[in-house]
Amino acid sequence: MNRRLLTVVLLLIVVAFVGFMARAARLLVINDPRRADVIVVLAGDKNDRRYWKGMELLRAGKAPRLVVDADSFNRYFGRTPVENAAQFVAETAGDRTKDVSVCPVREDSTLSETRDVAGCVEKLHPQSILLVTSDYHSRRALSIFCRRLPQYQYSMAAAADPYFLGSNGGSAGNGPRRLLGSGSDCCGGSWWSAGNPEGALMLRVDSDVPLRNAGLDKGLSRNRAKAC
Repeated sequence: MNRRLLTVVLLLIVVAFVGFMARAARLLVINDPRRADVIVVLAGDKNDRRYWKGMELLRAGKAPRLVVDADSFNRYFGRTPVENAAQFVAETAGDRTKDVSVCPVREDSTLSETRDVAGCVEKLHPQSILLVTSDYHSRRALSIFCRRLPQYQYSMAAAADPYFLGSNGGSAGNGPRRLLGSGSDCCGGSWWSAGNPEGALMLRVDSDVPLRNAGLDKGLSRNRAKAC
């Protein structure tokens, strides 16, 4: 009887764990766009989803200016993504072209991207920034920007990623991978820090500042973040 009960309990635990991991990636999402002085679309876009989200917010009046980050350190068929982005903006932004600029990003890291963004937005003298990134990356990106550039107030808009669990066309197998790959802000430990230096910054528990800034002090199930 005890053996049968133990088997049932173990099965329930397995089912609960599988259900949690299937929805785990959603814990990483913050989507609470607020009006700001400038919209910044972070680099690393797939299928232009971040760009189109930024344009949607610009046209909706969420900010008067849009800055699009693009890789400046690689070349594809003779051109850098910065050059491609500038041409794409000219072809697609229409009457808002003059309000959109491209910010060259020199390294493939959200941490280093903060330095490039600081230089690009400085001349705009903003007090608030609306960040746009992929849904699975939103919580980590907000936390990093809050810590590295605390002089600004932030809000976050999450662009649906087709490879993200819960997005249209997403694969169920991506949920656990995205949860681990985004630094696991939710876990409060350093077990993933060796493989993800960006995540390691957020996994330190000697300060509650990054957790508070990302809204984690109020529970992971919420998708609204406090401004920095």
